[in-house]
Amino acid sequence: PYEEAVQIELAFKELHSGLYEWGDKVFEQSIKTGYIESVDGWKLKLPKYEQFKQLKEFVESFDRNEWDTYRIGKQEYQNKWKLHEQGKEYEIKYVSSYNFYMSQKKKISEYFKLKSEYQRLCLNNPVQTEGSHQLKTATLLIFNWILENNLLWKVKIVNTVHDEIVGECSEELSELCREKIEEFMIIGGNKYLKNLKIKADAAIGNNWATAKN
Repeated sequence: PYEEAVQIELAFKELHSGLYEWGDKVFEQSIKTGYIESVDGWKLKLPKYEQFKQLKEFVESFDRNEWDTYRIGKQEYQNKWKLHEQGKEYEIKYVSSYNFYMSQKKKISEYFKLKSEYQRLCLNNPVQTEGSHQLKTATLLIFNWILENNLLWKVKIVNTVHDEIVGECSEELSELCREKIEEFMIIGGNKYLKNLKIKADAAIGNNWATAKN
């Protein structure tokens, strides 16, 4: 149910309040510049940024009385819609508030939709970009190690998936490769971390599934 979903979301945000405080800071900075900046100077341009700026100016121009009128009109609209779904008619009590809401709701809805999208991007993009750079760095370190030790085609980088690197080698090289992949995953990860330090675990198996288990 919707009410239960809201409670779960609020509980999650309370548990991870520091993450959302950080996300708010990223958001405030991004709407000033028009992009989200992450590691190594990478930038993600905010979609429809010029439109967002215009909508933000429009929304912030509302005074308290206009917001009160808007909320009353929204409640009238919701009451009407609920009865409509039941096949009943609803008589609008606050006509001017209802009309004001109907005339403004499209722009306001567009603003909050874009704002919500930006907030999600501000939480996800810097984290995902950093994780991507960590993995690419680790992969490069592994490949350079393969070249430097004349192991080309003896040790293969088969795949990189999210935060995992899948390698392939002969059985006699398996323990050495396990140690090196683990080592370079840690080095590649910690290159971008200032406070916490990353850990990594590498395992050996006849295939990806058995190694993961």
